[in-house]
Amino acid sequence: MTKTYDSLDAAGSYEQARLMPGCSMRQWMDLLLAAVPPNAIKTLLDLGCGTGHFSFALAEAYQCRVLAVDPSQPMLEKGRLAARPGQDIVWRQPPNSCFDET
Repeated sequence: MTKTYDSLDAAGSYEQARLMPGCSMRQWMDLLLAAVPPNAIKTLLDLGCGTGHFSFALAEAYQCRVLAVDPSQPMLEKGRLAARPGQDIVWRQPPNSCFDET
């Protein structure tokens, strides 16, 4: 993983770039919930979760466990710190051998 993506500064910039207005997130979640009903899900995988922006929304909408996976430890740490009590989000950094960095 490059040092740029794996820095604390990158995690903050990444989070700001991923923010969207509440109405956009609601529209995104409404479309997803229409396609995949909440009672059909027990665990969701958010691969490339970054700081967890969508992990939080998925955990809330589906009331299920979210496995949030990202190769950057600073991204995961920022997500962990922002998580709300009661959200069932498991934060994981995969081994380096799981991703091709090209």
